[in-house]
Amino acid sequence: MRTDLAIAAAAVLLAAVTALPTAADAKIRCDQEYQLNKSGPVRTPYCEDEYLARVATSRGRPVSGAAIRASYGIKRDVCRSLRFDTRVASICGPLQPDRNRRFRLWLID
Repeated sequence: MRTDLAIAAAAVLLAAVTALPTAADAKIRCDQEYQLNKSGPVRTPYCEDEYLARVATSRGRPVSGAAIRASYGIKRDVCRSLRFDTRVASICGPLQPDRNRRFRLWLID
């Protein structure tokens, strides 16, 4: 009787352990600069940086998403080198120098 109970408990424990989510289930999935989740695509900084790294690598500048996240200077330099690439215009827009700054200051004064 005790062995049957022990076998049943082991079977229940084994079923519970195999039903737990694994690390592969918890991985962030990105589609360009959007993170895919149950409610739909959401724009996240993680996916933006990964997409920026992928575009930079395709344009001949090998860099990783982790390096871009770790250093604002690397992100700024990558954005400056990709300033005419429309795929990353929404990501790099705030990092680009304002070409009309002098004109705007003249209008304000």
